Amino acid sequence: MFKKKKKDEDLEENEEMNPEEVGGSLQISNDVIADLVGYAALTCYGVVGMQNTKTTEALAGVIPLHPSRKGIEVEQIDGRLTVTMHVIIDSGTKLASVSKNLKDSVEFILETCAQIDDCDVRVVIGGITRKKPARSI
Repeated sequence: MFKKKKKDEDLEENEEMNPEEVGGSLQISNDVIADLVGYAALTCYGVVGMQNTKTTEALAGVIPLHPSRKGIEVEQIDGRLTVTMHVIIDSGTKLASVSKNLKDSVEFILETCAQIDDCDVRVVIGGITRKKPARSI
């Protein structure tokens, strides 16, 4: 679980509290972070889906309980949030551009929705879709 703290002592005595800046702590579960990341990934141009990372689910073809979390790993390493996404990219798109846009999109949504501004985002391209050749009649 990722924790972000802001103490009341950090505010100066004469400083007024902004309604968005409230003392206390905010705890966000890894599942919520994974949901946000999944939403950002599936709305990003060039990403056609997420790849199963769990062998049992991949072999059985099981759809996870929360499909938006499929292919997303959220962990805290040395006090820093790390998000790893296993994505399937549309053929014909530039892999580097899609990866950069996806990383930027995830960082933006985590910053705006969860106020997480310091995280590592890793994009693993697990597959590329193949376009079917056109049939000739």
